[in-house]
Amino acid sequence: PNHLSQTFSVGDSTAQTNRDSVAPTRMGEYELRRLLGKGGMGEVYLGYDPRIEREVAVKVLHAELAEDTVSRKRFTAEAKAVGRLNHPNVIAIYDIGEDQGRHFIVMELAPGGSVGHLLQHEMRLPFDEARRIAVEAARGLGAAHQAGLIHRDVKPENLMLSSDGVVKLVDFGLSKWIDQGSELALTRTGVV
Repeated sequence: PNHLSQTFSVGDSTAQTNRDSVAPTRMGEYELRRLLGKGGMGEVYLGYDPRIEREVAVKVLHAELAEDTVSRKRFTAEAKAVGRLNHPNVIAIYDIGEDQGRHFIVMELAPGGSVGHLLQHEMRLPFDEARRIAVEAARGLGAAHQAGLIHRDVKPENLMLSSDGVVKLVDFGLSKWIDQGSELALTRTGVV
């Protein structure tokens, strides 16, 4: 579809083809169709679930981070944390898995791109649209906070839009549970 042809932003960098490494074409049962974006923890691909016959987003942990136990635990803990949330303004998690040592998360696809991408093209949003986006993001954050999860990386690039413009909070990779015993209580060395 045309709405998927735009550049997506995930984390701190915009989507681009990585010519230095070979992109996977499958992760478990999921077909990977093309790269949508890159972030600090991994790459996000447009995927396809042949069992349900729907497009999904598949986040694959960077290969070098798969060797690091703490990074692998944080990646899995992110999926579990977000998977516990059920809110229209938080991206839905469908599955987690591992394929030949590559860890991945299967998520709801938000084909409208990020609010960051929207702002790059629009520069300024009409007041009512900006307010709607802020309110929907706050509702998603409120649901996370009510569940005891602090996002810690709220920015326009981590606010994705569904095909009908609904805001979806994504990228809980830096999130932290209020419960200090959780795997998400792990803060990386050198990170404030």
